[in-house]
Amino acid sequence: MKIFICFTPLHVLIAERIIEKENIKKYIFIFMTDFDNKKNKFYFKKLSKNAIASYYVILKKHFFKDMITIFLLSKKIKKYKKLVYYSGKLKSTHNRFLMYLTGYCNFITFDDGSGNISGDGYFYNPNENIVSKVFFTLFDKNLLYKNILNDNHMHYTIFKQKNVYKNTCFIDLFKKNEKITKNDTKKKEKLVILLTNAFSEDGEMELEKEIELYDKIINRFNVTHFIKHPRQRNNKIYNIRIIELKSNKIAEELIIDLSYKYDVTVIGIYSTVLINLSSIKRIKLINIKVNLVKPIKMLNQIFLENLIENKIL
Repeated sequence: MKIFICFTPLHVLIAERIIEKENIKKYIFIFMTDFDNKKNKFYFKKLSKNAIASYYVILKKHFFKDMITIFLLSKKIKKYKKLVYYSGKLKSTHNRFLMYLTGYCNFITFDDGSGNISGDGYFYNPNENIVSKVFFTLFDKNLLYKNILNDNHMHYTIFKQKNVYKNTCFIDLFKKNEKITKNDTKKKEKLVILLTNAFSEDGEMELEKEIELYDKIINRFNVTHFIKHPRQRNNKIYNIRIIELKSNKIAEELIIDLSYKYDVTVIGIYSTVLINLSSIKRIKLINIKVNLVKPIKMLNQIFLENLIENKIL
């Protein structure tokens, strides 16, 4: 039995493409999240409709409480045989603990975002928290993250650059008909969309500096709309003429929908959304180069390779 574990809406889109590519008829779907919101539930329902069983798991950010939740979930999964796990973010302890509890005959990974191709950072670091390190060392060394990194398992990727995992298989994030530019001779209204970040929440920069950064971008590029980062907690746009775009869809799908009707420019700051949209030629993409704590050298090269315009304020 195939089991898909997703942590984000992007994971769901990738899982959909894998299911189509492998022509999978029966699967179990598990969505794990510590952000219980309408967007996550929208994508949970999207992949649940064809699943033989689906589970929406809310994590509490408390290690032992979450492990109990996973243990109870495993009781429901154990009745299925010959389990093959498909998962994004396999560095997470939650999905590996579930795999250990239920047993597995194989596992396949898929991308979590640009972190898979950044050349450095979270997914490239073989270290993990001490509890999971000790647990998997004692009970299943194959599930130690350092061993997963060196494992020659299959990894599905939406990127053409070198991945943190070895044995990669490329899949298009968007269907072919979504890449076709419509022949429209009419002059379209222009939308300039800013993608905000969770820099201050992640310790990449102070909140005041992040607010100032967006204000500069808005004024320089005549931004008309913005889309909030899913993990953004603080208000960062104070210009009242800028309209927030709200939708249950993730930024990529919302922007593609708008691009059929409008002349769309998207501005981001080392955003995975820009890379994901780079195959949609009718959308103009701009990356703003700034200094961050996280590694960006490889990302700068990736943006160039994907013909994303780099700008310095």
